Amino acid sequence: MKAKFNILIALLLLGLTSYSQKFKYTSWSAYGQGSVLSNYRTIPIQPRGFFSGGIDYSTSYNKDINLKFGINYLETFINNDKKVHSICDQPDNSCWAESDMKYINLPVGVELYANKAKIQTKSYYGFRLIPMLSLQERLIKTEIFRDEEPDNILQIDTTLKNGLKFQDLHFEFSIGTEFSISDKFKLYFEPSVQHSTLFRKEDLINPNYMISFRLGLKLRSHKE
Repeated sequence: MKAKFNILIALLLLGLTSYSQKFKYTSWSAYGQGSVLSNYRTIPIQPRGFFSGGIDYSTSYNKDINLKFGINYLETFINNDKKVHSICDQPDNSCWAESDMKYINLPVGVELYANKAKIQTKSYYGFRLIPMLSLQERLIKTEIFRDEEPDNILQIDTTLKNGLKFQDLHFEFSIGTEFSISDKFKLYFEPSVQHSTLFRKEDLINPNYMISFRLGLKLRSHKE
């Protein structure tokens, strides 16, 4: 599965590179990202932040719109607290539920960007759909059975699944600002917010939404 996925990504990037020859402006960017996330059904904001990184490629559709594609690696740990969950076996249907996830995300969307503007500092807006694919999925269930003999029996069940698996589809809105270092190199920062489009009633594994801050370096080229 992983080999087929790598071939698919290579073919996609090759196709995009060929397609982009019609257009004047292209860019590659690499970035680091810090995020806070929530599965608001149980804990509104997770008590720690998460760091990830990725690569984006964009090509101009016209003088004000770019098509943007990317790949992002993310690891998360979600604590769902001791609440009523569907996986619980205790008499009151409550238990601790935690997830430990490794994702490869494939954002695709549009960027409202003044391609022909020559100003040194430039702002832009982005709208993207983000398929979230897990490389590793681990769900941890912890229960304490107080009425059993001996008292306070602690039971921890861990379910581990490896391999590429579709988890969620997020929609992201971002506002970015870039600063010119040279004619081709740009430094940019980009706050964003993303939310699940599936609106599941219960999701013990994936975040419902994320608020992120990206800092990256962009190589931007112009073809006459």
